[in-house]
Amino acid sequence: MKKQRSRLSASDWRRLAVVLLLAVCVRGVYLVQSADNPTFEHPIVDAAAYDDRARELAFEGRFEEEFFWQAPAYPVFLAAVYRLTAGSIPLAHVAGALIGCATCGLVVLLGRRIF
Repeated sequence: MKKQRSRLSASDWRRLAVVLLLAVCVRGVYLVQSADNPTFEHPIVDAAAYDDRARELAFEGRFEEEFFWQAPAYPVFLAAVYRLTAGSIPLAHVAGALIGCATCGLVVLLGRRIF
């Protein structure tokens, strides 16, 4: 038997909107406050390794042996962002923040479905 999908009610839409708005605000405040940090545009340690791998892939089209030293999915995502934004680290931070906001929305929808 086919399970019928339930539509979101007005209160569900309001809940989702509140969570997304809160997520955008928190991430926006974080981005604004972090922009003064020297490591915001000049990554260090693990972030630098991910940045290096992503730039190699985005602009040189190559995978080095070190590419798989860390989880490879993030550098691939980052390489795509860099290709779209001409290598902008601040815009990569924004893209990450937007994905984080979307995750919050998906958690609300999943919670509604489960509970």
